[in-house]
Amino acid sequence: MERADLMKNDIIYQKAVELFEQEDFDEAVELFIQLYESDYEKDVIIQNLYNCFVVPNEKEFQRNFEKNIKALHVCSNEKLLLDFIPISDTKYYIFHKEKLVFLGSIDISNSRPEEQEAEIHSVLIADTWDLREMIPFINVKAWNSVYILLNENIGEFLSFLKLPIIEEKYLHNAVIFQNDILMKQFFLEYPQFYLPKEIVSKNKMDYDRIINELHQKRLEDMKGHRDNVFLSICIPSYGRGSVLLENVKNLLQVKYDSEIEIVVSNNGSTEDVEGYETVKNLNDSRVTYYAFGENQGYAANVCKTLELSKGQFIVFCSDEDFMKTENLHSYMNFLLNHMEAGIFQATGIGPNFAKPMYQKFAKGIESFVRAINENYLTGLTLNRYWVEKNHVLERVVAIEETRFVYAYMQCVLACLTVEETFACLSPIILWESVVEGETVEEKGIEIVSYMHYEDRIEQQNSAIWFIENVMRVNLEEWWTLMKGRIRKTYFLCKLAYSERTEAYRKLIDWRELCKSLHKNNIKLLKKNKKKLSEYGLKELGQFMEEQFFEYISQNPMQFIQSEQERVNYKVSEEMAKYQFHHGKSIMEIDYLELEQQWEMFLKGL
Repeated sequence: MERADLMKNDIIYQKAVELFEQEDFDEAVELFIQLYESDYEKDVIIQNLYNCFVVPNEKEFQRNFEKNIKALHVCSNEKLLLDFIPISDTKYYIFHKEKLVFLGSIDISNSRPEEQEAEIHSVLIADTWDLREMIPFINVKAWNSVYILLNENIGEFLSFLKLPIIEEKYLHNAVIFQNDILMKQFFLEYPQFYLPKEIVSKNKMDYDRIINELHQKRLEDMKGHRDNVFLSICIPSYGRGSVLLENVKNLLQVKYDSEIEIVVSNNGSTEDVEGYETVKNLNDSRVTYYAFGENQGYAANVCKTLELSKGQFIVFCSDEDFMKTENLHSYMNFLLNHMEAGIFQATGIGPNFAKPMYQKFAKGIESFVRAINENYLTGLTLNRYWVEKNHVLERVVAIEETRFVYAYMQCVLACLTVEETFACLSPIILWESVVEGETVEEKGIEIVSYMHYEDRIEQQNSAIWFIENVMRVNLEEWWTLMKGRIRKTYFLCKLAYSERTEAYRKLIDWRELCKSLHKNNIKLLKKNKKKLSEYGLKELGQFMEEQFFEYISQNPMQFIQSEQERVNYKVSEEMAKYQFHHGKSIMEIDYLELEQQWEMFLKGL
């Protein structure tokens, strides 16, 4: 060493000692390392650093190591090759004991952001031992799991476990493999662990191939070992074997195995059965197939898929609706980040779906209203925790099979599941819908069966029975739900009348239809006399009257009426209101007679 360099290093050394005495350890150690790397008093410097920083903390390092290695379930006899010089509670300089070199520093004060959303996917980090290189990838997302494949330099990596709270900060969800053989064995023996979907490695293509091979192997071998299914896709089906087959094939394209399952229940189909046989014989562990010997009805078929499912969440799908599989990852993340909700609705493309939006409904009446109006099966998602907590399946079995229960099992399941929690709408488009309607013929006209006004009345009454006898609601909630069903029946009948005016006009006059609805509601009012106070009965009666006149005034026939017919309708409406306000009941009002009286009056003029 040149004399000038020696003198310079002497000065630096003295400066480092002064900083050390002033407890400015960070800068002091930086200078000592600088001198060490310049071959200045190497033995003295390293000895002093060990005596001052390493030796006093050896017991703590050992405790940290034992705690971290136990939490990570790692067994290794590898020699720990790194030592750490702590200059604060979070910053450590790293020394390689065999190579006798300093490797910079690590600061463990930074961890992943607290507001970070959970991620269904896992990440594989391979071919590096340096925790500092891993941390940016570990912290970028709140991964389901972090898989670390070392292959070599195991002693260097394990050394980091001597630092405090390493497991809690960075490795709480980590699984560590010493080599790829052990990794393969692990994923085949423990299918409850999800395969990584993100890979961080200079040899990424090699690991992509390995993961794909493991995926294919799992599809063949996992049939009886599905203990950590995240999402069950439940498809009740009847008479659509060919469409179902295409639906299932579409779902099987996704690169998930342990995460999902597809549960099919064939409701004793006698037509278009070849597709069912193909689905039954699929060699894919994700598919569970069941077939009834004969048709058990829609409700029983829906419940069978729920009974057979194993997922933390259960999403229902009509056999004719096709999932947009490219959005499945986003939807599962949405569920993962709303674990406290009881039910969800995933939206889609088609007439049965609303505009995509996020909405959280308050526990109680808001969520009950949402649940009882789940008019379409596809997209309804149940949280298994609440299904089991509320004994949903057991209670469904005991329910009397009314028209509402028979036709709207999705509403029944939603209402029972959400009793103690809340509902959510998902903003994610998950389905594409193709709709077909069952029809009945009456008086030479064709009307979708469930749109027939008498069927709507039956649906309303059975829904109110369900609210009264099955749902766990208080009087105020019952009141709100009952009024909601009355309002909805008027709305649905008006909607059907507007869409099929000519057909409905042949069947029944709109005003007579409204009178039929009102007559039914008066019966409900009388039935609940004991439940409600005098004031409550009066208020409910007024509500029923308001609904009647509100929907009379909307006149869905106006678009096919002549100008004179519209005038006649409006006049009869006003005359009816006059009679009502002067003591005549709604059921005593004859709209057609009032219209005839008006026409006779005009002729007299």
